[in-house]
Amino acid sequence: MKYLNVGDKVLVAIPSEDRGTHFQLLKYNNKQMIITRRKPVGRLRTPYYELEGAKSEHGIPYAFVKEWLVEL
Repeated sequence: MKYLNVGDKVLVAIPSEDRGTHFQLLKYNNKQMIITRRKPVGRLRTPYYELEGAKSEHGIPYAFVKEWLVEL
């Protein structure tokens, strides 16, 4: 698996089947953004990614999976 890196520019592309359960992230769909953090999680150490400016109203960064990001 090829990982994305901090500083990479990506296009957020949330699949239609995930849009209903992740509606709070739809404002970032089809936007170009920059990766600010790659965080490995779980036993398999599969990472999630945090993107510049993608935070909740409480200032907590949203997590994006690699399948939702297109490297530019």
